[in-house]
Amino acid sequence: MTRILTALKLACLEIVRNRTAVLLILILPGLFETLIYITTPTRVVSFDLPSLGPDASIDVPASAEAFIFMGVIAVAFIAGFVGLTLMQRSFHAQRRLVLSGFPIYQLFLSRLLTLLLLIVLVSIYTGCIVEAITHSSRFVGIVIGLALTGAVYGAYGLLIGALWKHSLESVLSIVLLTNIDVAWLQNPIFYTEATNRALIHYLPGYFPSQVAMVAAFTDGSVSNAALGAALYFLGLLLTAGLLAYRKLRAFA
Repeated sequence: MTRILTALKLACLEIVRNRTAVLLILILPGLFETLIYITTPTRVVSFDLPSLGPDASIDVPASAEAFIFMGVIAVAFIAGFVGLTLMQRSFHAQRRLVLSGFPIYQLFLSRLLTLLLLIVLVSIYTGCIVEAITHSSRFVGIVIGLALTGAVYGAYGLLIGALWKHSLESVLSIVLLTNIDVAWLQNPIFYTEATNRALIHYLPGYFPSQVAMVAAFTDGSVSNAALGAALYFLGLLLTAGLLAYRKLRAFA
């Protein structure tokens, strides 16, 4: 436990000293929501929420939908980049700790705990911004949806950090999937008019974004969508852990 706490402290310091990560955490949610507040109309839009059933459709103001959607995007971007930073940019520090006798699983666990702590804080922070604008009656449900989005994309960031050696392909992997998935295909308005919905269901952002949308605008259950997000998180996390162990075991 002492070694885990030591590695956890070092991982937190790595994030705090990374100016890019700090700026993303502090600025991105507010910036995204401000742009939506300035540019999005208040007309009512209709869209489907497939996690509630094949014919589930709701009518809400376009701005309200956009506030929730942009919150999901902001958390996904932040979590992905933080996961990547924790895994890849601190690789040399991890190697030195392994050479000093730290078990690999403890290093990985410390980075996972750091990531989850930041995801919770960012989700609450983003949820408070959304709540201040939308006055939703299910604030906790929105935060859970944001946190699940962060967990899935944080695990994806860990996976990318363990998979690639260089920053260019790593950053592109985060940006491309986040843009294609949560920033485009998971938009409920786009989904409603999509012709191949099955593809969208298999993407990592589907389940957590459904949790956030259902919690924000309905009284429906989010348990199935939350379970799907948790399973996606565990799958990505397990793969990332195996890859990280493979990279570091040579120094054990």
